[in-house]
Amino acid sequence: MTPSLEILDRFQNWFFSQCDGSWEHDEGVDISTLDNPGWAVTINISRYDISDIGQERREFERGGGDWIHWWIDERPQKLSFEARCGATNLKEVLAIFLTMFENRRFLPDS
Repeated sequence: MTPSLEILDRFQNWFFSQCDGSWEHDEGVDISTLDNPGWAVTINISRYDISDIGQERREFERGGGDWIHWWIDERPQKLSFEARCGATNLKEVLAIFLTMFENRRFLPDS
């Protein structure tokens, strides 16, 4: 399996593990395009304890359309992983996300 497919398979598995009949309808994942060109990624992470994750925005500018910006967006009632990246950086963004959330535990039900 190529690394790109491995990342996609892992992301698909993570997504499927979140689906509970509600999350995927109201919150879920949004991946869309930017006009620079690039990608915009929003993934709802409201179920997770993120107390050990820094809130600062991270930016990697490598030039020539090779760039990634990502951050945790905390809004009332919604917590999300946000990323914007160059047209060839989507796989890298998904890998960053999976590194942080693939094995993270949910918050206890309140």
